[in-house]
Amino acid sequence: MNGPVHFLCILLLAAVPVLAQTSGNYCPNPGAETGTPDTGPENWEASAGCIWAEDEVHSGRRSFKIVSEGGATVGWTSVPIPVPENGSDLCLSVWAKL
Repeated sequence: MNGPVHFLCILLLAAVPVLAQTSGNYCPNPGAETGTPDTGPENWEASAGCIWAEDEVHSGRRSFKIVSEGGATVGWTSVPIPVPENGSDLCLSVWAKL
C-alpha cells in the first residue's frame, strides 16, 4: 500500500521544478515602473482621466490612477498578454484602492 503512495509523492516532487519554470508573470511591465514621463508606462495605454501617479503606490514608485466623476468608461489597457497555451490555468490579481 505504501508503494503507490511513495511513487505518487516522488512523481509530484519531480513535477514541481517544471511547474516553477512555467509559472511567472506574463504581463509586460506589471508594476507600471518602466517608461518615461513623456510617453507614460511602457506597454500600457490610458484613456482620459488616467494618470501615471507617484502619490499613491502599493509597492514600487508608481501606480495607475483613475480620476472620474462618472459618465464615460475610463481605464488602463495593456498590450495583448500572451497566454502560455490553451487550457492553461492563469491567476489574475490587482491591488486597488477605492
